[in-house]
Amino acid sequence: MSSAQANDSQQTRSWTTYQFFNTQLDAYESSNAFQNWDCCDSGHGLIVFGSNSPEGPMLTIFDGQKSESESDLPSTTIKEPNWRVEQVRAASYAGLVLAFFTTPTGYVFTIYSTTDNFAQQGQITLKKETVTASLVPTNQPNVPFVNPVSISPKLKRFAVLLNPNVIRIYEQPYSKKSKIVDIDFEEPITNHFQVSNFQLQRVLFVTTENGVYFTIRQANGGYQEKFKLSNDGVKPDFASTTTDGRLVCLRDTKVTLYTDSGQTSSFEIEEEVRMIKWMKNSYLIGILAAEKTANVRIYNPETHAIFGRCSEGHRVRKLLIEWNSVILILDDNSVTKMTEADMHEKIQQLIKNEQFDVALVVASSQQMGQSVISEIHRQRGDSCQEKRQFQEAINEYKMTIGFLEPSYVITRFIDPQHAEYLVDYLEELYRKGKVTKEHTTLLFNCYTKLRKTHKLQDFISTCLKDAQEKRDPKFNLETAVQVLCLAGFNAEALAIAKAFHMHDYYTRMLSETSDYLKILGYIRDVETNVALKILKVYGNDMMMSFNPSNRIGFRNYLLEACLVGLRKRPDSEEKLKMNPDDIMRVFLNFPNELFQFLKEYVERNRTANTLDLVSKIVWTTIIELSVSMGYEEEATNYFQMANGNFDSEQLLLIFKAEKCRYGLMLLYEHLKYYQEIIRLATYDEITMFCEKFGEFDENIYRLGLVKLALRKDRNNLAKLVQLIADKNALPLLAVQQILRKYNFVTFGILKPLAKRTFADRQKHILELQAKYNEIEADVSNEEDQTNALTYDHFIAKQTRCSGCHQAIDLPAKHFLCGHSFHLRCLGDDLTKCAVCKEMQEKIVLTKVESFKTSSKYLEMNSSGSNNLYQILDLIDPENNYEETPVVVDQFSNLSALLQWDLMNPDDDGEKLQKATELHKQYTTH
Repeated sequence: MSSAQANDSQQTRSWTTYQFFNTQLDAYESSNAFQNWDCCDSGHGLIVFGSNSPEGPMLTIFDGQKSESESDLPSTTIKEPNWRVEQVRAASYAGLVLAFFTTPTGYVFTIYSTTDNFAQQGQITLKKETVTASLVPTNQPNVPFVNPVSISPKLKRFAVLLNPNVIRIYEQPYSKKSKIVDIDFEEPITNHFQVSNFQLQRVLFVTTENGVYFTIRQANGGYQEKFKLSNDGVKPDFASTTTDGRLVCLRDTKVTLYTDSGQTSSFEIEEEVRMIKWMKNSYLIGILAAEKTANVRIYNPETHAIFGRCSEGHRVRKLLIEWNSVILILDDNSVTKMTEADMHEKIQQLIKNEQFDVALVVASSQQMGQSVISEIHRQRGDSCQEKRQFQEAINEYKMTIGFLEPSYVITRFIDPQHAEYLVDYLEELYRKGKVTKEHTTLLFNCYTKLRKTHKLQDFISTCLKDAQEKRDPKFNLETAVQVLCLAGFNAEALAIAKAFHMHDYYTRMLSETSDYLKILGYIRDVETNVALKILKVYGNDMMMSFNPSNRIGFRNYLLEACLVGLRKRPDSEEKLKMNPDDIMRVFLNFPNELFQFLKEYVERNRTANTLDLVSKIVWTTIIELSVSMGYEEEATNYFQMANGNFDSEQLLLIFKAEKCRYGLMLLYEHLKYYQEIIRLATYDEITMFCEKFGEFDENIYRLGLVKLALRKDRNNLAKLVQLIADKNALPLLAVQQILRKYNFVTFGILKPLAKRTFADRQKHILELQAKYNEIEADVSNEEDQTNALTYDHFIAKQTRCSGCHQAIDLPAKHFLCGHSFHLRCLGDDLTKCAVCKEMQEKIVLTKVESFKTSSKYLEMNSSGSNNLYQILDLIDPENNYEETPVVVDQFSNLSALLQWDLMNPDDDGEKLQKATELHKQYTTH
């Protein structure tokens, strides 16, 4: 049978009938909304009615809620008695309605808001002479009427027939400024619709007597060139549109669906109809032309089944789709409502009858979700398995992947005789990326049991190709590697581990075969952090397994990793250095290799002048290794190069354990443990170390004296005493006491220190005598100056006035400070020098303050202490209230006391009064 014949057979086969719609007769018998109307339409959850009355046209909306009293239904009356409402069109996705009125002079198209009490949103007026098309039904039998108005889903545009071949499109805002587009066709128009497709493009479908066309609105408001979809015409009212923007055309009993991309599909219905409507994306509602039982039918093309039927189709006046129901308004204005039933119950009934294909199509067309579809496949698979149709069952179960737990299928096919089917299911899990560790294990085990080595090879090849092309694996890598190893495919497991950078598994497998050279080659090409992690685990084993030549190569690799670095990230050329502190464990059993490694590391840093990058652990370790290997020169050099950047406590333990005297000497000097140096020094070295470190700690002289006195080492003791004398390090008496304590005091040994001591004392006496003479001369000079000021005449030597700097002439005033003034330059106060007055005032004020302070401290004590006068508290304070006594410098207190002016309470009042009066003389003028 040819494909065309098969298609014809498919289209002409009979339709299976189900009752998936519940029919309710006279559904709104208690509502008055349907009793009086001339036109109606539905959309956005409402039915809009238009009626005419002597007062003018009236619009009413009904939301589907029954009410005993409907006098308050939302409505509006247009106060134009000469107007007549001919058509209303409700927007699908907006609360707007277009009302088409005829007037004595023309036509009016008004947009109202159904959510804002019929607020007018715009209006377009056409004069009758501009329109040649028939916009009003003639109601003549056998005369087809073309619906003149179409609207967009949100009523942002509407179209009107100007003449049989021209359609005019208006855009918001609906006023005189509205954008207008006229589109011409060669033959008379029979239907026109405005929809939105999946790309959210605005599409205009037009049918004519000889074809089907579409055009798409552009961003600038214009329309593309018309495209003809078919050369077959369509009668008026025999076309509709789906929710997703397809055009549905009926020609006799053939239904054809068109898209704006030119794709078509068609099917045949049983009999001719007189009225059609498309519901959602799934159903065609047809009203048969013949008067017969069940002449209202709801077709589902995808299942080639009728999902709902009812009678009285010949009485249908208006067909509406709203509230997920088919609304049939009959000729007596009663309403028959066909509501879609609960699809879950219907699908369960289909499954029970084993009509799985129909159930799947219904679930898909009703968009019930993949979980429902998966459940249908599961039950179909169970049915096939019960019939021992195992391959068919597995095919169904594969359709449930992602929704049905795989363990459900695995347990049903776990028997060995079903391994072939189980492999089929597990491979599908792998292809869809739903495989787990356990599933991979089971799949590989099935391969091995069925001896499908070619499957394993294909599997591995696919894995390696995914890795090469940087695609994510579709299985659990760890499980795959483990199972391959268990199955003996070690080389393949290594290839997968290496390809997917499974560093732990790859190096572990190589270590199990002691192939450490491959590990070394592998870590040369990985990132720093990865290499370091591998070295921490296998580094020491690698060193133990290598021969001397390989060890050198391994050591050089580590050296470059620390000095130059490896890649920081897999996809980057940026370098990251290893920290040598972290890899020294590699040389755990090879101290010589570690010493060579650290030696070259330090030398390379010294050459690059980057010794500050060498860590404390490295310095400590290399010094320790130098000492333990007997490299005294190297140890000393490294100790000095480290500049204190080492662990002193660790080195101290090492030096003591190794009995390394030079190391201890270096460390004690660094730690400033000078007394330990003297204790460790030989008798001949004591004088040298005392000379070197004596300025930092004088006790090393005492320790050296004790050590030499116990030894009775006269020569070295004489040298040390001579050093003490030269440095003036210790008093003679202290040295004599130390030597006498150990019964080794002789004048011959002490002679240099005694001479130095007596010489210093003599020098000190001479200095004191000279100082005494100097003080005595100063006192004599001060007495002479006092006598001169008191008894001798003062001779004024100034020749110019200190105020105006002119020559002095009488009358004039001369002051003891040496300044002279004309009387006229002194002003009102002739008793004080104008130049020195300010300084003298400060001196007097200081004296007054000093007197007051003295007077306060010489008052009787009221502080509660045992001292009679307050001043005695400074000399002998009592710290009765302090937990920790305060240390007081009594000499400072006595010194301050001697500087005060008052010492006698009986005379202080008179002195203070005179000083205060003197200060007033300075401040009152």
